[in-house]
Amino acid sequence: DSNPVAPEHAYWAHLTGRVSTNDELLDGLSHCLRFPAYFGFNWDALSDCLTDFSWIEERDVILFHREMPLLAEPDLTTYLQILSDAVLDWRHLDQHCFKVVFKAQHQNQVKRLLQGYRSLGRREQTAKNPVGPQCSNSTIR
Repeated sequence: DSNPVAPEHAYWAHLTGRVSTNDELLDGLSHCLRFPAYFGFNWDALSDCLTDFSWIEERDVILFHREMPLLAEPDLTTYLQILSDAVLDWRHLDQHCFKVVFKAQHQNQVKRLLQGYRSLGRREQTAKNPVGPQCSNSTIR
């Protein structure tokens, strides 16, 4: 069976375990996405690395969340907004295709937290489609 979310030769990054602090989240992302040594462990640095991926050979990069991070709601919203921006930024480039996958049970929470978000001041988000025209049930892509 082929996976409709990712091609066969994708780079899969699995964010594993319960993440309950920003530091745990950024450390986990740094490890599973093999961020360069210069990664600054803050939101700006996360945004920068998610829109680079020059160190990853595979074209398709998939970030899979085994669990929803247990962050304070403002921090979780910021994290989801950074992911949404990165997915949208890669959408029109050929070097990489970035996809973010959450379990179906977290779909409503992701949509709620991204509802009304204006990505980089140029894309209005809606509850029906929180991250753009290719959003599916449990995926930001």
